[in-house]
Amino acid sequence: MLKKRMDSPPYKGMIIALSAPSGTGKTTVATKVLRKIPGIVRSVSLNTRPPRPLEIHGVDYIFVSEDEFDDNIKKGNLIEFVEIYGFRRGTPKDTLLESRERGLDTLCIIEWTGMKHLKEHFGPSVVSIFLLPPSLEKLRLRLITRAQDSNEEIERRLALAQEEMTNAADYDHVVLNDDLNVCVRKVVKIIKNERKRC
Repeated sequence: MLKKRMDSPPYKGMIIALSAPSGTGKTTVATKVLRKIPGIVRSVSLNTRPPRPLEIHGVDYIFVSEDEFDDNIKKGNLIEFVEIYGFRRGTPKDTLLESRERGLDTLCIIEWTGMKHLKEHFGPSVVSIFLLPPSLEKLRLRLITRAQDSNEEIERRLALAQEEMTNAADYDHVVLNDDLNVCVRKVVKIIKNERKRC
């Protein structure tokens, strides 16, 4: 086995941009992937919406007011931000930079526009993965089953899901989430293979 050259630069962690329509299971997939791969951390986004039941401030999101979000924009603390369903989400710049400096990979749960911003800023260090739902009908059932939204909100989310799926071709990898364990295995394999390339 060849030893790594002494003058080779230290590993800068890659950024994994994980996107999916609402209800496709991106948070569940991300949680399971984080447990299976050492040396990877999750970027916790700022979010202006109220926490859902069981969501934990600082773990699921950093829940902030609109004024606090504006303040973070003015200070240049966000690498990207987007408005979705009437609330804003943004990725803190410091978290990404610190993780990369420590040689850790960072998993970002992010929308298509955010993924594009990350690619523009970090180039080939960003690996993008899009999770597809098995079908819009199954996605509708998932959204109804989780009982968090009104019928009107579910229809809005389904319309947005159709729009988001048209952007799937912009991602490096597309994975169908019709079986959670299979999907997680595929995402883990993608990340491990991408690490070999870095």
